[in-house]
Amino acid sequence: MMRTFVAVPLPEPIRKGLSAVSRELKSLDLHASFPRPESMHLTLKFLGEIAESKAVVVKEALDRLGDQCSAFQVEVRELGVFPHLGNPRVVWAGVGRVDPLWDLQRRVEQELKPLGFSPEKKPFHPHLTLARIKSRKNIVRLIEYVEQQGRDVRIGEFGVAEFHLYQSFLKPQGAEYRVLSTCRLKEE
Repeated sequence: MMRTFVAVPLPEPIRKGLSAVSRELKSLDLHASFPRPESMHLTLKFLGEIAESKAVVVKEALDRLGDQCSAFQVEVRELGVFPHLGNPRVVWAGVGRVDPLWDLQRRVEQELKPLGFSPEKKPFHPHLTLARIKSRKNIVRLIEYVEQQGRDVRIGEFGVAEFHLYQSFLKPQGAEYRVLSTCRLKEE
């Protein structure tokens, strides 16, 4: 069995920008964990534990999407929290509303549903996790930071030309990922 998910990789300039924001968040002296910049990605669908044989079938289903979807641009901007500012558990950088991204995520759901993967119950909210809050230590500083500076954060734009099926390895120092397959989108 392998723990898997489908996600868009991030280019180096975006990871560097996210890393800079993470440093600012760390300076708030929060009790939080911070994903390593090299492990950041834009999740389209979490699949969970699957057999190696199922990964092959998933790859074939995702490959079909490459012929159906065209490459597109997205912008990473603004900070927010889940579930809400009164009780922040996750700090994230948002992705601007881009119809092709929503369409790609919807198509991933459609392709994988016949394979036994239930569609997500929550609406798609594309984001890049910057921190997972572990306690309320200095939480007021975080809330003020997000309220005062969060809307002004602009990380940058990047082109989405591919997405991956990843395998996730949970380790004490944080998750590590291995690309199982790559699906390239049509260039226009």
